[in-house]
Amino acid sequence: LRQAGGDLNRFGGIRNSYPKSFHPIFDELLNGGLNVNNSNALGVTWDLIHMGQRVKWLRPAHDTAIREVASWKGLKDVRQDDILFAQSQAKGFLDHIMQQRDTQRSYFTQTIQNIFNKINTAVGKDKIELDNSTIDRWAANMSSWYSGMAMSYRPAMAIRNMPQVLLPMAIVGYPRGVQALKMIYGKNRDKFIGEALRDMKIPEAGEQAVYLGEGAEGFLGRKFSRDVKRLQNEGMRAFRWADRVNNRATTYWMGRLAIQEEAPALLSGKVNWEQFMFRTGLKGRMKVDQDRIHALLMGVERPNVAQAAREFGKELVADTQFLYDSVNAPMAFRSTAGRMFGQFGTWPVGFTEWMHQNIAGAGDDAWTQKFLGNYAIGKGALTGIGLATGIDTSSWNFFNPLTFQGGPWFQTIRDITVLGTSQNEFERRQARGLVNRMFGVTGTPYTTVFNPLGSVTADVMQALAAESPTEAALLGLGFNTRSNAVATRR
Repeated sequence: LRQAGGDLNRFGGIRNSYPKSFHPIFDELLNGGLNVNNSNALGVTWDLIHMGQRVKWLRPAHDTAIREVASWKGLKDVRQDDILFAQSQAKGFLDHIMQQRDTQRSYFTQTIQNIFNKINTAVGKDKIELDNSTIDRWAANMSSWYSGMAMSYRPAMAIRNMPQVLLPMAIVGYPRGVQALKMIYGKNRDKFIGEALRDMKIPEAGEQAVYLGEGAEGFLGRKFSRDVKRLQNEGMRAFRWADRVNNRATTYWMGRLAIQEEAPALLSGKVNWEQFMFRTGLKGRMKVDQDRIHALLMGVERPNVAQAAREFGKELVADTQFLYDSVNAPMAFRSTAGRMFGQFGTWPVGFTEWMHQNIAGAGDDAWTQKFLGNYAIGKGALTGIGLATGIDTSSWNFFNPLTFQGGPWFQTIRDITVLGTSQNEFERRQARGLVNRMFGVTGTPYTTVFNPLGSVTADVMQALAAESPTEAALLGLGFNTRSNAVATRR
């Protein structure tokens, strides 16, 4: 890493985005040594690998890091093209964001400056000029504050997150998915949940917020009391449960069951390695992950089925539950431009990689047909739920990542960017209408940061005026509805 990483000073930004307890690991990296037995060091190295798939200047370090991890795992042959194929999958999306950064910063700067100018005029003081570092700090904390409050105590946010568990079912099959759900929700659920979370090194107590306040602790600590943070943390319990238990723990057991059920046929010679990969869902995974499972089952004198099952369980979680993975905070999406696209900014990138990996990356028509068939079942089920309940599921994060921004704050930022950059008159007209709605409700789009429920309140009042009490109740819980009585787009 030290030899291949280029400008080592640029690692400082990554280092500072991690908790202080991780900083010694980065110091070891910069000084040329690393304790490979340290699980945190391994985690950091994997983070660099994932970030290297998206950030150009980290790619040399990414190549070196993945070879190091491969050598730690005992893998002998890791081909260059197998390792690096994911780098090009989301290049267009990332390049678009970075190309627009200066334009977006300009709009954001002007908006924040206007707010301060209005305040100064009201109190009779001189205008305050804001530099980029101040704007960056405001962006981080306003986003964190808004997102935390908008997501707290909102049952809909937890419920709309739960269909994420359908993604691994498209890989391992729905019967195994149902079996894993029975384990997680059955009478022995504490045992299965605890084992999964411990193996994935996820705190069982669950007191850590999914992302709330990460990356801006010092400033938030000075501006908001611990009581406010505690209130947000309590309000996120349902959301965290959906992420940790319903999604991650269930997915982990899907992967374990796949290996445990199919390994006997492989080891007895009834099926070959290609057939085994097809039946377990390994077929659509990266070559380095396939090799890791192969080494545990076929590359040793005594196959370690239990370890292979645990490894595939964790890999399936990393592969499908990427909405909150650790690359959301560091690097490109830690910038102002990244925050403008929301703290879910890397979800479209991960989703693009995942789809490409399963459709084009596998190089097998039979696997592609199987995957797309399972994918269609999940998408149809979600659409059916919406039709049956009257809830608009089209913008739920499962299968439709580009519309899930975490709240009207992020959508408004994007709409303003469209107004300033798009050459498409239809897009600009649509964005103008959405921005005007926010202005009409709040006076300025950014004041909803301090009143996260402002637009929700307006929607509920509109539904009540239209004599739609059921719709008003759904909107109050955070669901959009399919009815025309309330023409909203959050």
